Amino acid sequence: MKIGTGHIKRYGVWLSALVLVLPLLASTAWAQDLRKITFRYSWILYGHAPAYYYAKDLGLWEKEGLDVTILTGKGSGTSVKLMGAEQDHFGTADYGTMMKGVVRGIPVKGVFGELQVHPMSVAIPAKHGVKTPADLAGKSVAVTAGGGDQAVLPAFLSANNLKGKVRVVQLSSGGAKREALLQGKVDGIVAYVNEQVPQLEAAGVKLNVLRFADHGAPLLGVGIIINTKTLEDGDLIRKFLRGLSNGIQAAMKDPDAAVGSALKVFKERKRDTTMKEMLASFPLFHTKNTAGKPLGWTARADWENAQEILFKYGGLKKKIDVSRYYTNDFISQ
Repeated sequence: MKIGTGHIKRYGVWLSALVLVLPLLASTAWAQDLRKITFRYSWILYGHAPAYYYAKDLGLWEKEGLDVTILTGKGSGTSVKLMGAEQDHFGTADYGTMMKGVVRGIPVKGVFGELQVHPMSVAIPAKHGVKTPADLAGKSVAVTAGGGDQAVLPAFLSANNLKGKVRVVQLSSGGAKREALLQGKVDGIVAYVNEQVPQLEAAGVKLNVLRFADHGAPLLGVGIIINTKTLEDGDLIRKFLRGLSNGIQAAMKDPDAAVGSALKVFKERKRDTTMKEMLASFPLFHTKNTAGKPLGWTARADWENAQEILFKYGGLKKKIDVSRYYTNDFISQ
């Protein structure tokens, strides 16, 4: 049978269209196969958080079969409560705040230590002449109500014999703390060395910084937490943590690109300050006990030390087996 020229042309057009459509259909089908999950970190863009957006831009979670929606939060205390109520699949929180939650019966657990050296500090304008913790006596220090700083500050104060000697002021947010300091309404604030410190310095404030880890309160910092029910889905945890770890490592190799990913979402943020915040985070990823271990792996000794400090100074009601706080089982070796 002979095929007419017209039929050949129409057949060719149909084939061309099919070549164009098939990849789109395959892409759509692949996207539908991705498992949708939510990841809520404990605050608005700060520190190493650009790595989350970079991981998403690079498709690192998609390669693991996950469609991750990144959400911001309102402090570690709120984050722990939300995770305890199974509102999100993954979250971040100050581990000291999480530990107190676990002791109170909130069903959460740490699975990936991000900032293992705590970035929390008291930041106070140099004009006040505060160079040691003892110099804080009689000063006012602001914290974020419901935040990790409110939970952890008592440990620093007690460790330095400052309990009752510093006026603690609770404010609604990190932004409110910065404004209160800039307006002279408080003498100092509890600040992260990888967040408010660079922001205040960018505003022209010369600071003296007393880091908790250097002054009697070497606590664990911020990490990934989950509801304990999620432990039953080990495959999901491993996939999420692989994407996260690869994203953080990629950000360390190309900080400029990582910041660029974050600024697509937070267009109002200044690149230079965001970069300084992220670079200040990188030295905090390991303690001496986790040197040489995979990113996110936490040491039992660090958990035991943190628990002892919180029990002695920070309002932790009782000590428990620290294995109830964390696991390294889902971190790629």
